[in-house]
Amino acid sequence: EQGLSYTLSMLANGGATPIVLELLADGVPLTPSASVDPALSDDWQSFSRTYDAASLAGQLGASLTIRLGVGRGASGSQSHFDAVSLSSF
Repeated sequence: EQGLSYTLSMLANGGATPIVLELLADGVPLTPSASVDPALSDDWQSFSRTYDAASLAGQLGASLTIRLGVGRGASGSQSHFDAVSLSSF
């Protein structure tokens, strides 16, 4: 739908990096229009990715999937992920 944006967000506990937080359309990762990655520490951190109308163009009716994890070769002490959400506005 024109003008619709999605925000993908989650909380992570631990200092492992890189975090993988992706929105896939029919299995293909979409490029977010904006990303927020806080500096990691051992405390809970909030991550978000926003996908605007331009980044969702041509995806009407596509199957959306969320991919969450820690990237290959990551270092640190990642221990928990929590509260993954996808909201539209």
